[in-house]
Amino acid sequence: MFINPITETEILTIISNLKNTKAYDSFELPVHIIKKIAPNITEPLIHLINQSFSTGIVPKAMKTAKITPIYKCGDSHNMTNYRPISKLSCFSKILERAMHVRLYDFLESNDILYNKQFGFRKNHSTSYAIIEIVDRITEALDRRKITIGVFLDLSKAFDTIKHDILLDKLAHYGVRGLALNWFRSYLADRFQQVNYNNSLSNLVSILCGVPQGSILGPLLFLVYINDITNCTSKLLFFLFADDTNVFITGDGDQELFTSMNTELSHLTNWFHANLLSLNAKKTNYIIFSGPKMRVTEDPNKTIIINNTPIIRVQQTKFLGMILDEHLTWRPHINLVKNKASKMIGIIRRLRYVLPSHTLRSLYNAFILPYFNYGTIIWAGGYKTPLTPIHLLQKRIVRIIAGVHYLAGTFDLFKSLNLLSIFDLHKLQLAMFMYRHQNHSLPSIFNGYFTTNASVHNYNTRTRLNLRHVMGRTNIRHNTVKVAGPRLWNAIDPSIRGLGSLRSFKLAFTRHLHNLA
Repeated sequence: MFINPITETEILTIISNLKNTKAYDSFELPVHIIKKIAPNITEPLIHLINQSFSTGIVPKAMKTAKITPIYKCGDSHNMTNYRPISKLSCFSKILERAMHVRLYDFLESNDILYNKQFGFRKNHSTSYAIIEIVDRITEALDRRKITIGVFLDLSKAFDTIKHDILLDKLAHYGVRGLALNWFRSYLADRFQQVNYNNSLSNLVSILCGVPQGSILGPLLFLVYINDITNCTSKLLFFLFADDTNVFITGDGDQELFTSMNTELSHLTNWFHANLLSLNAKKTNYIIFSGPKMRVTEDPNKTIIINNTPIIRVQQTKFLGMILDEHLTWRPHINLVKNKASKMIGIIRRLRYVLPSHTLRSLYNAFILPYFNYGTIIWAGGYKTPLTPIHLLQKRIVRIIAGVHYLAGTFDLFKSLNLLSIFDLHKLQLAMFMYRHQNHSLPSIFNGYFTTNASVHNYNTRTRLNLRHVMGRTNIRHNTVKVAGPRLWNAIDPSIRGLGSLRSFKLAFTRHLHNLA
């Protein structure tokens, strides 16, 4: 890894993207003032940062953190009920952002990070992780096999990283020489102090962990955990930073459970070797099976970690979505319904004092995100489970439009430029397909879909269409891999060929309104 010097354009971009936070201390200016005077301070900042890069030394003044404990819940005298919020100097964040750009580009250009690591990476949304997990599970169900998913919980993973191990891993991946010296200096001689009731504690040295509240910390953690997949050849890993989830597929017999326990023992050894602590009490597992393939409780078929049986659950919250053992999505739909219903009740009380356009803005800000998140996954099945969501949408549309609570909503959705839950699913699926066709998805989706021309050489009208993948079960039939080509092939070529995602989204939304 070679560290290129920073330029004036880059440093101005970094400063402009800083969040407007309060000053670190009485000697530092607030961020919004630093943004205003940025052109006047770029020259000395460029000199300081390039000096740091060329010498491999991080200034000590940039390595002190101020910790503010924020009360969460429970007994206020119990320190574990406080969340420590770390604050670093604004100028340290500018330096870190510059190095983050260089390290991230190095890792991505050399394809070093695990391709199913979805945490803290550009263009790797949590929805993409769940799309891939659901595809693997439903593919197994189509082959009349079951999948065991173990959802592991790590205790304070970011705080227990051993610096020597992290530096060895950086060197292994090619961060050597001056670049490695820089990271060694970055991790060494760090201090923190607690700020509570306007009183500061004494400075205490930080001996392990990546700096909390830092720009580089999450990326360094990805490097630290990157080789976890090497400890087993049978488990399929899906990672989101410290959220570690492993899956294994088989016939559901005793051998599958034995194999999972054996591989988990290898995984446990990796955690011990890397000084990461696994919380077995908060770890659970699900047996994903079809409704007609239920796996009953059997004392001989248990999952064990560190000689401790872990809990089998029927559903678990994963990356903000509830996965259930049969992938019906009913628990998640109920969660979305309950959250949206509360917000609709609040907006209903405001309809007499706020104009229609403000009510619509409130809907877009506080309700639509619930309907949008992961809709491509959970809203593609039968309409009956989605009916409660659609009824809520009808209610809020009537409130926004100021019409009678029994008025028809067929034309209201179009006049307010809002989409039903069914059309939101189609829009998200179409945008996913557009990204795939324009090669802007993560690498795991390369080759996710193929054209008919890749199967036969006949010069037919549909040879450039995407090839349909067959699904034996209904749950497989509604996945992105199976439903995506059907939708994409039905879209007018003039819309599919638009030059940007934004123009495609607008055109396809108009198309959905016209269909209604």
